[in-house]
Amino acid sequence: MAAGAVSAQKLNSVNSQKDTFNPFLDKREYKGYLIKLKISCQSQFGFDILKSHSPQTIQFQNLLAFSNKGVQKKEDAYKIAEWIISEYERTGHWEHTVPPHIVKQLGIDLD
Repeated sequence: MAAGAVSAQKLNSVNSQKDTFNPFLDKREYKGYLIKLKISCQSQFGFDILKSHSPQTIQFQNLLAFSNKGVQKKEDAYKIAEWIISEYERTGHWEHTVPPHIVKQLGIDLD
């Protein structure tokens, strides 16, 4: 557990200009799925989506392929994860990128 705390401190210092990140606390339930936030070495947010404690999809890549900054805010990561879950329920397919018009619709600022 001490290693996790050290990792969290490192991530918080890397990410000090943005939302603070705690890998133990940054998770949310949505439509029966668990969204667990992650942060990349480039300080971009991503997430795992789990159902019944098993991974359904794991996102390691930049969800905003057209943006060099990626997902910079926790709330934006949650919005994207919720959209991906809704799309999966609607279509039966996991989305791995978010189109620009959806980013705008979700109210995500890329600046």
